[in-house]
Amino acid sequence: MICFHILPENYQQIKKISFTKDKKFSTYINLAAFAVAVFLVLVMRIFVPFDFSPNSSDEVAGVFIKSALLCVMIFAYIILHEAVHGIFIRIISGKWGKFGFRSGFAYASSEAMFGRSEYIIIALAPIVIWGIVLGIVNMLVPFGWFWVIYVVQIINLSGAVGDVYMTYAVMKLPKESLFKDDGLDITVYAKTNESVGEEI
Repeated sequence: MICFHILPENYQQIKKISFTKDKKFSTYINLAAFAVAVFLVLVMRIFVPFDFSPNSSDEVAGVFIKSALLCVMIFAYIILHEAVHGIFIRIISGKWGKFGFRSGFAYASSEAMFGRSEYIIIALAPIVIWGIVLGIVNMLVPFGWFWVIYVVQIINLSGAVGDVYMTYAVMKLPKESLFKDDGLDITVYAKTNESVGEEI
């Protein structure tokens, strides 16, 4: 696996992508995530309708319990999502990354510089792993709990828009590029004799 803890001498920085400083880019990502979430809701409603209008005190209590558990699951998912990033950072680099919250975002970061394939694996691991896990859980839970789990799945899929876009973007860069992700900013390095490639 390609991973460096010290930048090789024949590499130089060619680009820095910031999710916080580039407001236009951040807005596009957020709008795309919202569009994905709306699409997932509308499509699933065709197959699994939902009704959040309780008709009795017992149903009111049930909605309250489900809402409370959903909040807990969303919080747990955010932590577990970043944990998966961290686990793959550890597997590939041999060192644990750093975890935290900044500018309203949870993140896992690393001082290591990863090859293109390794970066993509780290970026997409949570959406793939939790997408499968949540999909299985959705098939096993009682009908009344379907949408509780599916909301977490929506967050998983729509929240990964940034990771999916970055996967598409890095594929356009030179094959031997290196990527350093500090959580919200991604620094790209390439060999000094290679072209930058298309803008991302």
